[in-house]
Amino acid sequence: MLVPAALVPAEPYDGTSDARTPDKLRPDELRTRLLDAVARRVAALAATAPLVLLLDDLHWADSGTVAMLRHTARVTAREPVLVVAAYRGEEVGARHPFADALGALRSEAECRELRLGGIDGEALAALLGSVAGAPVSTDLVAAVWAETDGNPFLAREIVRHLHDDGALHPDGDGRLGTDLPLSAVPEGVRQVTARRRARLPERANRLLDAAAGVEGPFPFEPVRAVAGLDDAEALAALDDVIDAGLVVPDTRPDRYDFTHALIRHAVHRELNPSRRLRLHRELAVALDAARADGVRITAAEIAAQYHRAAGLPGASAGVGPAREAAEQARRAGAHDEHAAFLRVALDLLPPGDGRAPELLARAAVALAWALRFDEAVDAARVCGLPTVAAEVATALAQAGSNRHAWSLAPAALTALDGSDPVTWAALTLLDLDRREASDPDHPGIPLDLPGRRRALRVLLGSGRLAGRGDLARYAVAAVYGSRAAIPAEAADDPTVAAFLVGDYAAAVPLFERDAAAAEAAGQLALEVYCRAGAARCRVALGDLGGGAEVVAHVRGLVARLPGLGPGWQLLHHEGAEDALTMARDVGWPERLADFARWRVPAPDRHWGSAAIDAISARAEARMQHGAAALGLLARPVRALRAAPAWAPNYGRTACEVAEVLWLLDRRDHLSVVERALRERALPADFRFPMTDARHALARLCALDGRRDEAHRWFDAARAVLDGQAARPLRAVVDHDEGLMHTRSGDHGRAAPLLDAAAVAFARLGMPGWSRRVAAARAAAR
Repeated sequence: MLVPAALVPAEPYDGTSDARTPDKLRPDELRTRLLDAVARRVAALAATAPLVLLLDDLHWADSGTVAMLRHTARVTAREPVLVVAAYRGEEVGARHPFADALGALRSEAECRELRLGGIDGEALAALLGSVAGAPVSTDLVAAVWAETDGNPFLAREIVRHLHDDGALHPDGDGRLGTDLPLSAVPEGVRQVTARRRARLPERANRLLDAAAGVEGPFPFEPVRAVAGLDDAEALAALDDVIDAGLVVPDTRPDRYDFTHALIRHAVHRELNPSRRLRLHRELAVALDAARADGVRITAAEIAAQYHRAAGLPGASAGVGPAREAAEQARRAGAHDEHAAFLRVALDLLPPGDGRAPELLARAAVALAWALRFDEAVDAARVCGLPTVAAEVATALAQAGSNRHAWSLAPAALTALDGSDPVTWAALTLLDLDRREASDPDHPGIPLDLPGRRRALRVLLGSGRLAGRGDLARYAVAAVYGSRAAIPAEAADDPTVAAFLVGDYAAAVPLFERDAAAAEAAGQLALEVYCRAGAARCRVALGDLGGGAEVVAHVRGLVARLPGLGPGWQLLHHEGAEDALTMARDVGWPERLADFARWRVPAPDRHWGSAAIDAISARAEARMQHGAAALGLLARPVRALRAAPAWAPNYGRTACEVAEVLWLLDRRDHLSVVERALRERALPADFRFPMTDARHALARLCALDGRRDEAHRWFDAARAVLDGQAARPLRAVVDHDEGLMHTRSGDHGRAAPLLDAAAVAFARLGMPGWSRRVAAARAAAR
């Protein structure tokens, strides 16, 4: 204990004649005088102003320092003194001098103990930035937190270690990050860990060595067995390591964890590589045995230990647990884990094992659903089987990347021997899409090419289109040719019900059912599609509030899919946003800005580019941007000339182009669009939310001055929309017929129609349309 000499009194306490100089005092007398001098000095300072004493690093304190703290606390108990004593709890074991003082202080003075946790992310980022000399990335902050739980000392040591090794590099935003794993232990942490271990008995260090082989909370019983300790020794060792602050109890029974992952790494690194390999094999065997005895051990924990022992005899025993863990991950929708455990199983297989192709195929599909598209393609190619290529390509297309799916089709088709028509059909459709996407003169909608309808018929008959969304709708339309011919059981698919049959009320619960299944399976892209479909149907039925809630939820899902390109699933999300904007008729500049990325040419979505242009043209027309809208009609008009009625979005595109002409009061392309509606769209009569072919034809007839014929088509549209309970579009029909009469000067016939539309728009919450009614009335005056 170091005390300034000025605090040591030259005279004894009682002022008697037998005073002795300090060098003649006995050690215990001198110690008492020192303690009292410090306490009296503190009390004297506190008499002039309240005093705060900060005593740091008391885990280093010896018995004299602890005695001084206790004495000062007693003497100044009634003085305005606050003593703040800081120490590392993990460094103060039961035999530490400060441990006894902690209990005594509670009775000798007013005392409160505050346990400090790790600092939060913002503070940790600031600390790391100050050590590194520049702002650090959020990824680095998260990684350091995972290793240290926000412990400032450990965090500082990690970043100082990375900085000194030149392993910190700026990212695109200029923030420092690293590609290195953080498990490399800085020297400062190793020294602290080694110092703590040196104070432990041999049994405790054996337990630590064994436990360090387990990532995360370790089960006590198998670790005890690997450490070679009997039950009594192991329990005593557990007391030792808990008391030393190296290990803490987990929330699960009979499991424990290192206080910080970095300490586990420090312990594990002390073992040489061969010892580590054998430790992991022993842990795998012990975990497997404990699981057989009823201890709660997961297949994933066992597989991980065998994988770390790969290369040693017996490691192939981990294939079974790895496959079990992979299947559990698949059922939970954890696609990255699913792929990872299949990779573990492949790594542990003996050379020439016949299970390799099946595991590789499963891994490729899992990678597709994990949105790791390039890796999925590579795995499918390594497998080399056309059936696997078709399965993986299907998963890629469903998960959100047509481009990656297309890359597998040509070679797989060439290798196919013709004995598997379903594989041929799946690959043929993908290859036809690929070829059309590479044609610069293609109109941007699937055409009736040789082999396409046959392939769709094969797939529809195979029963393998469940959950395939747009492909099921596509196949049903191509095979049956018209809405009237679709069998009732086909409408059990929500896509068919919503986008072909037009039964929006029935489609909503079907979409919600499939969305829940996709959510449970972790198939977020498919969940986006299903929930967006439900939102579109709700809007078409007039439930704009409910539709808006679902759209907002889907936005959140989309935000969780940064790796998903703009494919058909996200296009349906845009369709839901668009349907809501159409119904409300507000926010068109924002909607068009959000939709702009879809207008950028991309092979993945070439099949839908005609519809994308038509949607964009309609948005421009809603804002009365006539030149921009008309300039976007070239490709949709070519599509209406070239494509069959069963092509996806054919009927919708015809309705969109007709609306552009109606909104702008123009007759450009009128004959082409009218022919497409009369000769293709109406005979097929496939129905799509917020559109109707009869309504579109009525608008064209009105534009062409054929008001009587337009009136008949408006009436036909009313009958259909009433049957669908499609209330927003039904109100628009009244508005449009009223507008037709207003344009021709027949205000008497226009007024009741506009009045009915105004009431419906107000009731449904369609403010933009209400303003259109007001404008039409103003024009009539």
